[in-house]
Amino acid sequence: MKTVEHIIFEWINFILLVGGLFYIFKSPGREFLSGRREKIRLLISKARHHYDESRKKHLASKTKLEHIETDLASLKRSFEETGAYGRKATLERAQEAEDRINKETEFLIAQEQLRMRISLSRQALADAFEKARTTLVTGMSGDDQLNLLNESLKTLRKPHATRSPESKHRS
Repeated sequence: MKTVEHIIFEWINFILLVGGLFYIFKSPGREFLSGRREKIRLLISKARHHYDESRKKHLASKTKLEHIETDLASLKRSFEETGAYGRKATLERAQEAEDRINKETEFLIAQEQLRMRISLSRQALADAFEKARTTLVTGMSGDDQLNLLNESLKTLRKPHATRSPESKHRS
């Protein structure tokens, strides 16, 4: 069994050990604890800042959600108006395109009719010329044909015969 003296020495040893350890580790412990305290303060301030920002975002989102019904209704009206305008503009462009195509078609038809008239006129003229030639050749005697040929050659050889009456007065 332990005696009272022995117990008192153990307590004194224990107090000296704790005192010595406290003395040795007092300044490094303070530095460690003060550094740790600063880190905790910094973390708490960051947490408060993040909390405040998230609270602001939450309030802004809540406000937006409260007004989303009216915003959606106005957006829907805007789309409907834009769509109506777009349909109107599309119809106007389609009408303009139709008018342009009609004008171009009418122009092309008129051009084709003109070409056909010219072609028919040429064909009719060629047919009439051929009939006149045939009539002249078959209805004339050889002497009449020679006389007609000679008169035509004389007219072609005369330079003044091709001049207009105004050009005769100048010379």
